[in-house]
Amino acid sequence: MLASLLTAVLAVASAAPEVQVVGVIMAHSPERSVAILRSAGRTRVAGVGESAFGGRLVAVAADGATLEFGGEPVRIR
Repeated sequence: MLASLLTAVLAVASAAPEVQVVGVIMAHSPERSVAILRSAGRTRVAGVGESAFGGRLVAVAADGATLEFGGEPVRIR
C-alpha cells in the first residue's frame, strides 16, 4: 500500500510543471478570483475552473493558489 501511494505521489509530482504564483486578484465571491501564474518563462492569468500549464485552477487564496494535476491538488505560492 505504501508503495502504491508513493508511486501516485511521484506521478503527480512529475506531471506538475514548475509553476509559481506571481499574484492573485481576490473577488468577494471565491469562484470569481483569479491567479497570475508563471511557468517556463510564460505568464498566464487563470480564473477558478480554468486550465493553466496542464492543470486546472481549483482555488485562489491571498497567499497562493491550488491547481489540480491528474486529479491531485497541488498548492503553489
